[in-house]
Amino acid sequence: MENEDLEFLIEVTAYHGSAYNFDKFDVKYIGKGEHGQAHGWGLYFSLGEGVAQGYRSRISSMNSGYQFKAFTYKNKSYEAGTVMYSLLNILANQGKKEANEKIDKILGDTKYISTHQDVKEYLTKIKSEFSKIKNGDLKGKIVYEEGNFYTVKIPELKYFLIEGAKFKDQSPFVKKALKEMLKDNPKLFALAEYIKKDNYIARGYYSQLEKYFGSPKNASLALNKYGIVGIHYDGSIDKGCVVMFNNDDIKLTKKATIVDKSEPLLPDEMAIEEDPEYIKNIENPSKELQMLAIEKDYSVIRYITHPDKEVMKNVLDKNPNYLDKINNVSEDLIKEYAPKMSYGSFSKFLNSLDNDKLIKELFNLKCNEDKQYIFSYIRFSRLNDEKIKISLEDIEKILIKVRDELPDSTIDNEIKDIKFDNYNILSLFQKIFYTHAPYNALTPEKKDINYSLTSEYRID
Repeated sequence: MENEDLEFLIEVTAYHGSAYNFDKFDVKYIGKGEHGQAHGWGLYFSLGEGVAQGYRSRISSMNSGYQFKAFTYKNKSYEAGTVMYSLLNILANQGKKEANEKIDKILGDTKYISTHQDVKEYLTKIKSEFSKIKNGDLKGKIVYEEGNFYTVKIPELKYFLIEGAKFKDQSPFVKKALKEMLKDNPKLFALAEYIKKDNYIARGYYSQLEKYFGSPKNASLALNKYGIVGIHYDGSIDKGCVVMFNNDDIKLTKKATIVDKSEPLLPDEMAIEEDPEYIKNIENPSKELQMLAIEKDYSVIRYITHPDKEVMKNVLDKNPNYLDKINNVSEDLIKEYAPKMSYGSFSKFLNSLDNDKLIKELFNLKCNEDKQYIFSYIRFSRLNDEKIKISLEDIEKILIKVRDELPDSTIDNEIKDIKFDNYNILSLFQKIFYTHAPYNALTPEKKDINYSLTSEYRID
């Protein structure tokens, strides 16, 4: 790249497409978009609108269920959960009659209207406005938005490391910054070679930075420490893009979907009926609202910080595996429902606990609830799990109980699936199932099992 190409205005306009709705860029959300950092750690922007619009659509479809949802009407946008969004949604998909019925339903909510004095006049005005709309015009007047399109101002490009350029083609500012970095990090030999030999491009140097500082994030922050604000790259598809390292270097100037923040929200009950995930927007929702939300979609329990006990039981009755998704769950519910979890979910849940006494108690409860679980636990080598720490003595007691309570055929089938590559386990099975067993007295099935387990009858 020629040096004269590096002369730019003090501020450069850039664009960003996203599935999310926000008012400030923040590096802590890196990875929530397309989940790729191909050109280094940071926030990605395009210098052309087309590329960013493409990301907006693509990422919104990738993150379905999380994207920003809005109806745009007369150049204003209304988010899900608001009165206007609900009415536009009904108007577009069902018609004016149903939209008017929704208005009447809201007006009939006396508790809501009493705390939103301006809503009655507001709804009356909307009802009058909707009466003038022709059904055939709805598609042209109401637009459903997925994702957002952001316009920002960033520093001029001479402060960026040019990914595809050799050292001699970097801006004077970047050259000076890299020399300062080398002065402070004399063992950064890749940078010394980049500066002196000039035989490879900056992308290769950045890869060495990742190794030297321990991660892509640390590499970007190290560059930023010396005043380099980001990476400028020309991809095979994304012509003219930048990666920004610092929130403070990004000034948001425009959002494509400008939401009317003065728009009143729906009554909570109605908002949840339309979208159960709306429960996450309500601070300390009542038991009734919690129940309404989980009846629509019990997975939204994860959004409730302090769920009511009856609500928790309702979810766990449907699916005990949701135990690890519930916030502030009580120990008595853990003991009641953990043993009902599937094998994999239960073992994962045990690993999430820090209480050794509770772990051992739950393990015994699970084995008592489902006596064959002990075989699954051993089969998948969870015995050596340092987190769970179940002793051989505990397992021996359970296996003896299993031996006495399960049919021999069931035990034989379970044992056949176990890989006995642990000497302690092999010895334990010999002790419990085969000690002093005369070989000729065993059934053919047990002979096969005995042969695989013991050296006593093994023929060299």
